[in-house]
Amino acid sequence: MLCSNCPIRDNCTQPCEELEKELPSMEHGKLHGGKIKAKDLKELVRRMATVKTILDYRDRLKGRQKQVIDLYFNDGLTQREIGKKLGIAQKNVCEYMKRAFRKIGKWAREEKNHEKVSD
Repeated sequence: MLCSNCPIRDNCTQPCEELEKELPSMEHGKLHGGKIKAKDLKELVRRMATVKTILDYRDRLKGRQKQVIDLYFNDGLTQREIGKKLGIAQKNVCEYMKRAFRKIGKWAREEKNHEKVSD
């Protein structure tokens, strides 16, 4: 992760531009716009790791699940905007996302367990 390799992380007081570049598009501008404080970096890094996991496994998804994940994380659209774009209700977008998250979580856990067995 970006911060774990940073030479000034122990004395960090301000989120840097390099960190912002790693954020999904919907988070851009929040670091330097004052919406995210340096003290919230740990949570931000955790969220970034979650998003990275989602994007790492997104190619395994099919159909609408993949579409909504791409539109949300890559294009930065809200669930309502995705629904309008795809001609479906926002609650259906939410359901597709939940199902995609469950699948991705299962795949990530299975892979992690497989790695432990291989060690």
